[in-house]
Order: sequence, then C-alpha cells, then structure tokens
Amino acid sequence: MMDSDYSDKKGVSVLMDLFEMKGIRKLVMSPGSRNAPLLFSFSRNPAFEKYVIADERSAGFFALGLALASGEAVGLVCTSGTAMLNYAPAVAEAFYRGIPLVAVTADRPAEWIDQDEGQTIRQEGAMAGFVKSYCSLRAEFDTSASAWYANRRLNEVLNHALMPRRGPVHINMSFCEPLYGISSGYSGKERAITFVRERQELPEEVWDMLVKRFLEAPRVMIVAGFYPPDKDVSAALQDICKFPHTVLFAESLSNIRTDTGICTADRVLAAAGEDESLYPELLISFGGSLVSRMLKTFLRRAKPAEHWGIDERFPAPDTFCALTHHICTGASGFWKEFAGRLKDKAPESLSPEGVSYAGSWQRIKRKADLLHRTFMADAGWSDLKAFEVILRHIPHDAALHAANSTPVRYLQLFEHAHYAGGEWSNRGTNGIEGATSTAMGFSEVYSGTTLLITGDLSFMYDSNALWMPYVNGRMRVIVMRNGGGGIFRFIPGPDSLKELETCFETPLEVPVREMAGAYGWRYMKAASAEELETVLPSFFASGDRAVLLEVETPRFENAPVLKSYFTYISGESYPVNR
Repeated sequence: MMDSDYSDKKGVSVLMDLFEMKGIRKLVMSPGSRNAPLLFSFSRNPAFEKYVIADERSAGFFALGLALASGEAVGLVCTSGTAMLNYAPAVAEAFYRGIPLVAVTADRPAEWIDQDEGQTIRQEGAMAGFVKSYCSLRAEFDTSASAWYANRRLNEVLNHALMPRRGPVHINMSFCEPLYGISSGYSGKERAITFVRERQELPEEVWDMLVKRFLEAPRVMIVAGFYPPDKDVSAALQDICKFPHTVLFAESLSNIRTDTGICTADRVLAAAGEDESLYPELLISFGGSLVSRMLKTFLRRAKPAEHWGIDERFPAPDTFCALTHHICTGASGFWKEFAGRLKDKAPESLSPEGVSYAGSWQRIKRKADLLHRTFMADAGWSDLKAFEVILRHIPHDAALHAANSTPVRYLQLFEHAHYAGGEWSNRGTNGIEGATSTAMGFSEVYSGTTLLITGDLSFMYDSNALWMPYVNGRMRVIVMRNGGGGIFRFIPGPDSLKELETCFETPLEVPVREMAGAYGWRYMKAASAEELETVLPSFFASGDRAVLLEVETPRFENAPVLKSYFTYISGESYPVNR
C-alpha cells in the first residue's frame, strides 16, 4: 500500500493491505457514515478499482457479475444497520455457486447493540448460514495482541474465500467515533498468510475402479448443471461420449457443447415417455443445480444403481436420491484425466438387440427435434415464438444472461449457438432479484455484448440497476412484457386456484419505455414475430448507449401455447394453427 492520508483506524489499513496482497482489487462500495473510514481510504488507494452504488442489493449483484466475468474475488463495503441485510440475496447466490465475494460491513461498537442506537442491529453472524467464514473485529487496536488477532483472523477469512471451493465471506468491522481521523504515512506492511494446498490426486486404485465400472456399466448418463465455460471439459466430454453406451445431458447453462450431447432435456424427455429401458445404470453428475425439473424427476424415478457426484463441496448434494460416490475434486481436472484414461478402451456397448444406449437417446432426440420444428413452424405469437426469433439473432461474441423464472426455462427448449461470453443465470438460489444488476456487473468486465433476457416482473424487481452510473454501450436488455408471473400459469397447482392473479401472478403494467427514457437508455419495441425480426439487427448493432427492447406478448396465451407444445412433443396431439 502506498503512503497517503488514510483513515487512522488501524483495522482499515490491515484490511487494505491484505486485499491488495491477495489480489482482491475490485471493490463495490455503498455510501454511508459508519463505513466512512473504509470509503475514503479505499477511494484514495490507487491499487483498487472502485465502483460506488447506492443500493446495497444492486451493489451485491453487480459485484457478483464482476466476479463471474473476471474470475476474481470482489469486495463489498457498506455501512451499519439494515444495509448489510440487503447484501444477503447476492451473498446467498454466491454461496451456492462458489463465487468469492468479500462482504465488509461497518458496525457500531458491541456495547451499543440493542441500546436504541440508530442504525444498530445484531450484525455479527447475520449471514453465517451462507458464507464460508466470517469474523467480527474492532477497527481500533488497543494492544499488540489485538493487532495480531485482527491480522490473523482477516488472513483466515480471506483465505477461505479464495481456496477451493471458493465462496463468499463476511467481515464485520466495528468503528468508534470519531470516524474521519487521518493517519499520514502509515506504511501498512502487513503479514500475509498464504496457503498452499496439496494437489489432490485420486489414488491409482480409485482411477482403476472408476474406469472399470464405467466400461462395465451398460447404460451411462452424464448430467451437467450450470458451469462456467471450459473448453477442456467440453473436449474431454466430446471424447467420452464417443462410447456408445454413454449419453450426455448438458443444460444450456453448463456451457458445454458436443456433437452428440443433449442440451434440450425437457423436449427430449417429453418425447421419451415412460420407457424404463432409458434409465441409466450409472449416473455421473457435475456442475450446479439443474433448471430442468423434468430431468430431476426422471433421474429420481430411475434410481440408478450408482451415482458419482463430482463436487468440491463437502458434503455433496444428493439431488437424485441415489448418490453412491462423492468424488471431491474439481470437475475440469477430473474429466481431462478420465478422458485420457479411457483412450483406446473398447466397451461392450450394444444391447442384445444391437442398439446402443446413446443410439436410443439419439433416435428420441431426432423425433423430438422434428416435432419441435413442426410445432414452431405454425406457432402463433407468444413467449415461445419470441425466444425462437431472439436466439437466431444473438451475435456470436455475446454473453447471454437469462433471468428467473421463465426466461431461463424457455432458453432450455432451443438448440442454439455457443456464445463466446457463455450463458449465465442466477441459479444458485433461483431468485428473480438481481438479474439486471448481475448482467451489468458482468458487462463492466466483458468486452463483447452482454445480453440479458428478463421478464417484466424480474425487470421491475431490479429496476434500481438502471440508475447505476456504470452503464456502457455493450449492454443489451430484452424485457418480455407479458403481464408478470407467467410461470404460475404453467406449473401445476397455482393455475387452478382462484387466487392465481391476486396472490401469485400479481399482474402489473411495467412502464418500460418511460423507464428507459428516465435513465437514458435507447428504447425499442416489438409486439409480433415480424416486428421482432425487423428490430433485432438494430438492437444488436454497436453503439455508445445501452439498449432496452420491450417484447410484448399476449399474457393469457403464453401458458396454453407452452402446454400445447409439450402435449404435442409427447405425442398426445397433432399440430394445429395456434
């Protein structure tokens, strides 16, 4: 840390030094009084890239987007009181996705907690349930022992954020008044405790067992949930899927593309029906949670004899109620090694009828693809049709973000090109908040087009993102304006209740045009497939302003169209003019 006029709170200097030493250079800060020593000290330190965002909830998700695009840990700084609680959605999302956010929350001294002091709540451990580690410290050091303790605890907590599996941590730092004191020339030569993790390698006998079992299993299914783009993983799975007894189900958010992998699970499973011969004997899963409820249901019903979960978390989730082997290692290293060990192996891959397991799935996939094309050729204007048109126009250099709840599900129904910036969604907790803020944080780092497809309810829920000062001309947002809450007309249950509109859908008229104008975004609109085809080239054209496209679809027709789509794919009806 360079000499300058920083806060006289020694804890601030220790924190800044350790951030710099451990490579945490991006900070998202929110204004406040109790966090003033942190604000002006970090602002004056040229080692850090600073963003100031007033709304802490938006700030948290913006930091999440920065971390996703950069692959680096990102710091958060806020004042005391409920400000900290607004970080909770983004921190929880980061926890379930293994994203290193470092939330630094200013606090009042412990003696004033519960004493009717303003902006004072019980902050210590408030996010303990969804951070890897946390600590509460005083910013003022009374003795050399307190300085040593602060250094040690900050090292420990920051190392937790950065070591596999990475994730969020919480540092709660209390400040006594006065808050604006200056210390000139503090050198800040802090002790950094580095960690060196022993390289984890599976024993040879374990590799031998895994290879043997893989080759012997008559039906192997590999399932990939959300996962960052990784060319090595895609290449390894491309080779592994040459084995005809192996099928890969890779969701769009897995960012995996192979020649034979199935990335449209819902439509393929709808076409498959109840054929138990398709159940896997061996299931291998990796990545995060699945979007496809149909695939989860299929695997829970199948009850494979073995399930290997490749997951650095401990314990690993038993999502399909069949876990037999938790392989606690990184997926990238595992698949590269596994593909190498399978090279030149020759499995027994055909059934007595001479049909391979992969071949059976590919026949069903071809059937589902044909039915999909037939249906879409005659499909009327709806969310489903809009997604077909949009996905044809997205540029190759884009990073595609899909909001919850329906956009990310529609995305799964279409085969589409691999985008250079990957495909993303906040599927750690599956909440609708923060989608716009996350995409905008991503866009700050990513040099290509960042596209967010969001629903009108999600868009309104995160509308504070629009008045962030960090909006660039590479940002594109498509708002599906369909009356809000459309997912509740499709999932079983809510659509049969008289409270559907008042308690579930909560329909609203979102003033998309007015919001675009208020915040200086360029605005476009389409209300038909023809208009959408016409407007999309201009929407994606380069420019110096962010662009917001409103796509208006018929509120009461989207759910029936989607239901009839699955009815048709499953073979229960013939195509009609929709």
